[in-house]
Amino acid sequence: MALPLIELDLWGMDVAVQLSLLQEYAAADRIKEFDFKSAPLMRLALIRLDEDRYHMLWTFHHILFDGWSMPVLMEEFLSAYDLSLVGKALPNVEEDRYEDYIRYIGHKDRDAEEQYWRNYLEGVESGTLLPFIRATAERTKGAENLSRLR
Repeated sequence: MALPLIELDLWGMDVAVQLSLLQEYAAADRIKEFDFKSAPLMRLALIRLDEDRYHMLWTFHHILFDGWSMPVLMEEFLSAYDLSLVGKALPNVEEDRYEDYIRYIGHKDRDAEEQYWRNYLEGVESGTLLPFIRATAERTKGAENLSRLR
C-alpha cells in the first residue's frame, strides 16, 4: 500500500500566515487517528513555503518504531535526502525482512551467548557505558552528520 502523501502549497503567503496554517495543520493531524485494520500506520505532508523551502510533517503511530530503529531510519532518510540534493541515485540495498531476523534469533546458541556475556561482564559491579559509547555530550548517533541548509 502506498504511503499517504498530502501536498499543500503556501507559497506566496505572509510568513506569519504560513506559520499559523502550519500550526493548525499539525494540531489537526496530531488528533487524527490511525485505522489499525489498514496499513500503513503513518502519513506524510509536504508543505511548500516558497520556491525552494518546504516543511515536511511525518506522522506515525508509536507502535511502529522503537528507540533503536528510529535513529537508524532517520539516518537512512537523511542520507537519501542528501543524495537526492546532489542528483545521485540511491544505492540498491537488499530488503531487510523481520522474519529473517526472527529466524536468526531462533538459531542462536543461547548457552554460548550467556557464557560470553558472563565472561565479558565479569568484574562489573555498577552501571557503565558500553565500550563503544563515549562519555560525552556527543553520544547521539549521527549527530555530527547533520547540517542545516539555507
